[in-house]
Amino acid sequence: MSWKLPLRNTVLIFHQAALGDFLVTWPIALALARSMPQHRVVYVTTPSRGDLAASALGVEWRNADHFSGLFVHDATIPDASRQILERTTLAISFVSSGTDAWAKRFRELSQEARLICLNPRPPEDWPGHITDWHVGQLAGEQMLHLATASMLRVLQSRGLYAAKKSPAPVLVHPGAGSPEKRWPLEKYIDLVHRLNAERSGNAKFVLGNDDFESLTRTQIEALRSAGALMLAKDGVELLGTMRSASAFIGNDSGPGHLAGLCGLPSVILFGGSSRERLWKPIGPRVHVSRHDPLSDLGVDSVVAGLGVATA
Repeated sequence: MSWKLPLRNTVLIFHQAALGDFLVTWPIALALARSMPQHRVVYVTTPSRGDLAASALGVEWRNADHFSGLFVHDATIPDASRQILERTTLAISFVSSGTDAWAKRFRELSQEARLICLNPRPPEDWPGHITDWHVGQLAGEQMLHLATASMLRVLQSRGLYAAKKSPAPVLVHPGAGSPEKRWPLEKYIDLVHRLNAERSGNAKFVLGNDDFESLTRTQIEALRSAGALMLAKDGVELLGTMRSASAFIGNDSGPGHLAGLCGLPSVILFGGSSRERLWKPIGPRVHVSRHDPLSDLGVDSVVAGLGVATA
């Protein structure tokens, strides 16, 4: 006789924010997979985020657009999405306060599921890390609270993967979500020239589609003159690139969080209103270089930071 999972065997995580915000929820997903092994852990998110989580964590995902009807009373929800909601045991939501229309609709459609709503952002005076904020909100869920805290310790001490050794490339990512978070492009170019002179040409720029489209042709040619330029069209390609690298240097951005989680020795540049205590990437070998203003941070300091991260 074949053994079958029970009908209600799904755990959903609803999340629709930016890449960095998404990546810092991964300890919860991994904790759920470990503590509820007979359940499917499913992110409800954008396709690009879902593909990345599936590749890195082995979880499933569903397109958040197919659950958008949860935001509007009596809106149509596709049958496949309704069936998932009916099979749900537990849902973690980063898109609802727990008392809004979304939560009411969710409870109507998944009446037996337990719903935990987490505020994705702490107050301005929050003194700890973003993951501390998440874990603190799980204090009433003892099993999940302990499992997430334990998974955080694992990620901080080991990361997801073992880092490659040199001569694997040092990845340099000059992009960020806002101009104030970006170290000047000309300094990144000087940095790569310097690293290639000292490391036999193994420093490479990596850009996402948005990074590439934000640059002029002249800027792109300047990057190429300093070192190889790699284009990662999505998060899965970026993950593969990082898994073959020996180190990472970049701004306070989503790729920096992914590098830290991958276990890469990483130098992350902070300045201005960026709060490193709150947003330092998770990972065993993350070094923060902070300077105000960020534009005055010297290449020597970044090179020294790479020495600390890779030591």
